[in-house]
Amino acid sequence: MELIGIIMAFATGMVGASIGGLEAFIYTGFLGLATLGIDAATGIGLMGSAAFGYWFAPLYGFLGGAVACQYAYKLGYMESGKDIGVALAGLKKPDTLLVGGVAAAIGYVCLQLLTHPDFLGFGGIDGMAFLIWILSIISKAIFDGNPFGTVSDEAKAAGGRFGGHTVACWLPWQRTGWEKVTIGLGWGLAGGFGTWTLLQNPATAGAAPFLGFFISASSLILLNYGTNIPVTHHITLPAGYAVLMYATAGGTDIGTALIWAAAIGIAGAFVADFWSDVFHVYGNVHIDPPAMAIATLSFFTMTVMPAFGAAMLTGVVVPLVILAICLVVAVLGKSPKAEAA
Repeated sequence: MELIGIIMAFATGMVGASIGGLEAFIYTGFLGLATLGIDAATGIGLMGSAAFGYWFAPLYGFLGGAVACQYAYKLGYMESGKDIGVALAGLKKPDTLLVGGVAAAIGYVCLQLLTHPDFLGFGGIDGMAFLIWILSIISKAIFDGNPFGTVSDEAKAAGGRFGGHTVACWLPWQRTGWEKVTIGLGWGLAGGFGTWTLLQNPATAGAAPFLGFFISASSLILLNYGTNIPVTHHITLPAGYAVLMYATAGGTDIGTALIWAAAIGIAGAFVADFWSDVFHVYGNVHIDPPAMAIATLSFFTMTVMPAFGAAMLTGVVVPLVILAICLVVAVLGKSPKAEAA
């Protein structure tokens, strides 16, 4: 852990708050795509210092923007703490930028404590996604009171917190079971195939899980134009992690790799929507559903599954079971109440 790291994380958090957490994350995507190509050609490792470093790593730029948005809501600068696309510099409240910097600096310190060999040294989870989740919950408790929020009477009448309705939800166009299955399948396969392709070349293997993630992040720029584009980085990145897990265990069949990608991609869609109902939907501030899903499924692919040995990782039984569970949930979730919503 270095002082310069804390200082630069603080700076990135201020930058993220000034332009908005969503915009900071979109920059992560574009920077990631650019640096992936540069690193493949030159080997200089720019991705680690740009897209995942002090320039727009989600734990710094996005988290700084999101927490600053929560703070701005608490002080009455904004009507909603969920408007993470708002460039907070426009509020003319410099304290919001400082709060974003502090949040990012705390994120940096926590990441070092979690993953650095001199401290806990735990690498069995996507540390940035996990800490975005945990620190956002803490900040929601500070700036919005109840981390779980309060279910409105209208939502209770429609089925409650887990009713599958659109009275209150994260993304109405990714709400039904079949919407999650189809979006998860398409983007999961795309993310998994991208990972498999990059794994075949030593120059790109180190960045293999992130190609789909960067494309998903970049695509969110279309949200600013009123397009109901699917949010998919919680699908493509876990799918990439699943393919990496399979290949690391000795798997060599692209068909099996893509079965894993499809299963984990679809699971990502369901897991994000579930966690959104737990922490994000009810309340006035943003708790990032994709970060929660990425943390959950990265722990599954990096820690839980490897504990069962290579034979389990390279087979198709587990991903087929996951697919079956998701399909059952999709079928059971297709109720008249959900359809009417």
